[in-house]
Amino acid sequence: MKKILLIILGLSILFGILVFQQTNRQRYLYIEEVAIPTIPIKKSPVIEEINKKNTQILTFYAEVQIEGGRLPLASKIFYKKDNFFRMRTMSRFGLEGDIGSNRQYFWFWSKRMIPSALYYSDHKNYTKTTLKPIFDPDWLVQCLGINTIDSKSDVSFNGKDIIVKNLKETGFGTITHTMLLDSVNSRIIGHYLYDGGNRLIASAEVKEFQNVGGFVVPKSIITHWIDEKLTFVWHFKNVQCNVNLDTKVWVLPSTSQMIEMSSMTEGS
Repeated sequence: MKKILLIILGLSILFGILVFQQTNRQRYLYIEEVAIPTIPIKKSPVIEEINKKNTQILTFYAEVQIEGGRLPLASKIFYKKDNFFRMRTMSRFGLEGDIGSNRQYFWFWSKRMIPSALYYSDHKNYTKTTLKPIFDPDWLVQCLGINTIDSKSDVSFNGKDIIVKNLKETGFGTITHTMLLDSVNSRIIGHYLYDGGNRLIASAEVKEFQNVGGFVVPKSIITHWIDEKLTFVWHFKNVQCNVNLDTKVWVLPSTSQMIEMSSMTEGS
């Protein structure tokens, strides 16, 4: 239990003290539409169109300026289908955080955590870990809006846009990932995470899109982390799709202290 408290405390230190939220907090863009009553639908040409486009994006690279806290942050994002992801975040003081995944492992590291250890686990042990869903590489990939939508998803229509829901088991219980789809332009414009009590945990909404080599990808997104009371605006620059990425990016980092998250059980 002590170790579990340490990782949760560490995340609070990193994103509370380091990037303490400013008063000019960005509002939600579309969340009201998610609450509109819907009717179930079995098939959606909007989803088919999104999947057709996103299936063609095999790799993704972007440089991201993150605004909203007292300390400006800059990240580099690397993605390769399906489980390969890396997000390295810098400040003027150097490397601040490293979140990633490869075929076998996923991990989280922060310079501001005490201890400053690399927390990692095998994908098969995901439900045994205590990593908050907002730091899950899979959630961060979803926020990019370049993922395909599972054909087994719960799909409904609110009279204007498409709502897609998927359940996911985590170390904190079952969470619901809700996607809002623009039915006119066939785009994913919003992502929302809810806990087992249907309480909003986090959201990511696309503020503006850009065309990169024929692919429509986010130019800026607004993220809300509810418990942390933090809001950020991510500005995507130098975006590249379907380019060769150095395979070294996917290697699990090696640090002086490494903690396997699935072993962080009560009493350990």
